[in-house]
Amino acid sequence: LDNGERVIMTFEGDNPFMVVQQTASISDDSMISIDGNPYLLASGVASISDNMVSWINGGIEYYVVSDDLSPEELVEVANSMSVIPASK
Repeated sequence: LDNGERVIMTFEGDNPFMVVQQTASISDDSMISIDGNPYLLASGVASISDNMVSWINGGIEYYVVSDDLSPEELVEVANSMSVIPASK
């Protein structure tokens, strides 16, 4: 990307899905709009559509996409990716 990186991971099997992580481009005066139904994840507020869950956490934009998983299963994958801060 122009300002950051994008990582795309694909997972195969009976219910394949794809995870995309990219540097979020948010400025101090940005407004975040949700395109889909809002949902509270363990790590923030996500947008859920028929085949995708997306959210921003820690300056990273995440997408979990699948034509085979239900919205509930997509949320389960998204929640499993929550970042737990480590203390020293």
